[in-house]
Amino acid sequence: MIRWFPTTSRRRGTRHGRRSYALTNWITLVWVTLQNHLGERAYPVRPRIWHQRNYQQLRKEQRPARAQGRSLLTFAIAVLAAAVVSVNWHTISAALPFTPDTTFAPVLTAVLAFVVVAFAVSSLDSWGPWRDQRRYRRLTGATEITPAQQSLLALDAESDFRSGLWNSSLEFSPAWSKLPESLRKKYADGAKGYPIISLPMNDLRDLQADLDKRTRIASERDLELYVADGMAQHSMSARFQAILNGPDAERMLTRIAGLTGLSEWDLRALAEPQAGRPPLLLWAGDVQRLIAIVRTAFVAGQVSEQTAWTLIERLGNVAFALYADAADYWRGVRIATAFASDEVAALQAFDETMKELRDSGWPATRAAFPTLPVDTLPGQIRTPEVLLPREEAN
Repeated sequence: MIRWFPTTSRRRGTRHGRRSYALTNWITLVWVTLQNHLGERAYPVRPRIWHQRNYQQLRKEQRPARAQGRSLLTFAIAVLAAAVVSVNWHTISAALPFTPDTTFAPVLTAVLAFVVVAFAVSSLDSWGPWRDQRRYRRLTGATEITPAQQSLLALDAESDFRSGLWNSSLEFSPAWSKLPESLRKKYADGAKGYPIISLPMNDLRDLQADLDKRTRIASERDLELYVADGMAQHSMSARFQAILNGPDAERMLTRIAGLTGLSEWDLRALAEPQAGRPPLLLWAGDVQRLIAIVRTAFVAGQVSEQTAWTLIERLGNVAFALYADAADYWRGVRIATAFASDEVAALQAFDETMKELRDSGWPATRAAFPTLPVDTLPGQIRTPEVLLPREEAN
């Protein structure tokens, strides 16, 4: 999105001030990057022919009166263009490099003008999603996230890319909490629809009920406890380690090895310290899952923006301290996906999504992957034996 701001100088009267005053009409360009259109992966965004058709259909469904008015306006403009051509036909024909047929040419030219103008006005709707995203950013006062924040959100890029969601903002889709209070009141937080045609927003109460049903999160404190438990006894890493130390270890390793193409020795190595680093276990999968939960809670209005970023940073720091680079991290997420899903289809979808993500122009693919010292890790990650039941730990 491009915004233009006129700038003025405060220093006037002096010689320097007169020079500055002479430059008061210069224009400063401020670039604010739009994200992908929801449901799409293309980036950077640009108008496409199907946007016009889809946008007009959405307007017809959500704002039937406005859609009818828009159609009448398009028709009126096209008729006016045809009338102007008809009235000024003699002037137009005189300017042509050939002599047109005086019987049919005026009519055909007027019809052509009608069709061209109608198509041109209608094609403006191909910019509809672009305009709508600009409007959302304007209403929410959105600013660019920092490179550090993009590095954190990039840890959840696979799930966002798979569903065509946003990955360069805390909210992966429009959030009621970001909109002005007047709009929230007008639309009753989704109970009476939503304000922007191509940016659907669910009823906030439905979002909160669904989040509570799936995770038992109904408040900010619930979320904090959920994240803490999710990086401890309730983590995939804890379950993986418990099975690895139990009678079903061989069966689990054989299954995951078959799904991922890794050897059983590679999988056993996940529970062993490597090159001075704690066991990797499945912490990458835990980090990605919990970042997604935090962002979901934010969209559902159950956590403040500041607390959400704090929790995501805490989770991201675990990944940055454990894994050497982004490729190492996503390798860990892939293994965790195999463990959690136990399905070939899930691994195939993951691999396909990651391949397309790497080939895309998404900012997440260019985000830095910082490294942090191991001593910044929580105790249960540095010494994961504490996650085992007492008899297994001994």
